[in-house]
Amino acid sequence: MKVFYIKKGKSFLANDLKFYKDTERAWGFESKKKACKILMHNVPCEDREKCKIIEKSLTQIATGFVVMKAKPCIATADRIYQLIQEKKDITDKLTNTETALETMQKELENTSKELAGKISIIDKEIVDIMHYVEFCELPTDKGYEVYKLLHNKTNERRTAKDNKTETDLLLDILKGTKTFEDYTKHLLYKQSPIYTPRALPELFQQVG
Repeated sequence: MKVFYIKKGKSFLANDLKFYKDTERAWGFESKKKACKILMHNVPCEDREKCKIIEKSLTQIATGFVVMKAKPCIATADRIYQLIQEKKDITDKLTNTETALETMQKELENTSKELAGKISIIDKEIVDIMHYVEFCELPTDKGYEVYKLLHNKTNERRTAKDNKTETDLLLDILKGTKTFEDYTKHLLYKQSPIYTPRALPELFQQVG
């Protein structure tokens, strides 16, 4: 049976998510897929690029390559039992981590769908308001009420859209297709949003 390890230079990833040259602390995985998942979701981007996944058989580990040590040693029953227990503990922790990640992913997917539905409803409400303005001649006080309604609805849509973007970014981070750097960029943009007028720049020149 093969065991997989995450290696950076001469150091190995341990189960406290730090790299050590002490190979006894290396975190072994029963499949390359699990090692890749930990590498993508738990190792910082700047370290990830320097890492590679290596494999060793349990036979090599028990007979002297205790996580890639070159000097052979004599395997004992106690040591083999210890290795088995350590592997079981790591497998249990990894299973719990995978379950938590799967639960988080499902919650984010549900939230994204709910926000998409909310945005769709607000879009219909905005269209209704625009047609009301088009078809009706309104006195000043009523016109201001409609303006405030449109203003509130567009702000409500912006909030829902930002929340959906953040939710989708977190989903992509879990899947390994985006990084926290992308998430940070979105948060910074949200603090100071920029809009380039498409047809009526003079409107924005009057603001402020």
